[in-house]
Amino acid sequence: MSAAPSVEAVEDPKPDEPIEVVDASSNLWRWWILGLVLVAAIAAVVFATGILSGRVHTDDAFVDMPMVYVAPQVTGRIIEIPVSEHQHVEKGDLLVRLDPTEFELALARAEANLSFVRNR
Repeated sequence: MSAAPSVEAVEDPKPDEPIEVVDASSNLWRWWILGLVLVAAIAAVVFATGILSGRVHTDDAFVDMPMVYVAPQVTGRIIEIPVSEHQHVEKGDLLVRLDPTEFELALARAEANLSFVRNR
């Protein structure tokens, strides 16, 4: 024959111990507050993403774009930069204005040398 299953004895709750009563309305308020916090967090993430999506940013500080190298034909001291940063420029636009003093002196020296050679 088979052995009968064992039954464990369960103690009855004592009548002098208080029974904890959970108020269903406080539980409902907790769920409402949790839901509102969750909705606020989602709204904050969506708002922050919307604000940041309109700005150019990069994680590795490299931006893939064509490079344009600008080099002067002559050297000189810059006295004016008539363009601003990130301004669109076309071919032939004035980018910098150089101090003409050195060039005027060089021209005067060359003209003086030329007149000296002609007058010999």
